[in-house]
Amino acid sequence: MASPRKVVYALTSLLLSILLLARPAGAQVCCPAGCVQDNNACVTTGPPPHLSCGTVACNSPPAGSGTSGSGGGGVSVYNPSSGGCPDADQATQAAATNKCIADLTANAEFWGCLFEDAAGKAEDRKLNMTCAERKAAYAQECRSNCALYANMITNGCEGGWLEGAERTNYLWKASFAGVGGTKYGAARVEGCGPPPKKKPGGIGTTGPMKPKNVP
Repeated sequence: MASPRKVVYALTSLLLSILLLARPAGAQVCCPAGCVQDNNACVTTGPPPHLSCGTVACNSPPAGSGTSGSGGGGVSVYNPSSGGCPDADQATQAAATNKCIADLTANAEFWGCLFEDAAGKAEDRKLNMTCAERKAAYAQECRSNCALYANMITNGCEGGWLEGAERTNYLWKASFAGVGGTKYGAARVEGCGPPPKKKPGGIGTTGPMKPKNVP
């Protein structure tokens, strides 16, 4: 009969073996459609500048959609086309892009100007713009982010295992992670591109107002 010490040792070894086998090999993250792996991050494809897409957790995609391994660090790229789900037509994507820009602009104008700080007001004067004009100009610099979001939201594959606002916010975060996009419509638009050009004329060009009846 085995001694109690040997029994305890055997049980401990068995438990450790089970735990080691059950331990995941490493948490996977996925790059959204239109993005590729860059070390442990994801960036947009195409000509530079390559904007950050953010790395997103790999939820279980719909059956048949599949993922394609990219190697290196256990990062994989979710490839919607492998599941036979083509992109929406250009008109649909363009409409979704324009809606994204409009909603992003409205959100930036409302919240950004409602709580505009001294630095923002100083930039308004520098650019000869109102706060709303400046925010709208910056939002236009986010068009590539909006184009990425529009492609994913209209193709029906990316994030297709989610529904409603959960899917919308998931894809928004993937498209705007580099500029603080946490939910639909929200992003730090100033981070999307260079400052807008100074507006000709505009604020402060009419000179000081004179009192009435003074020549």
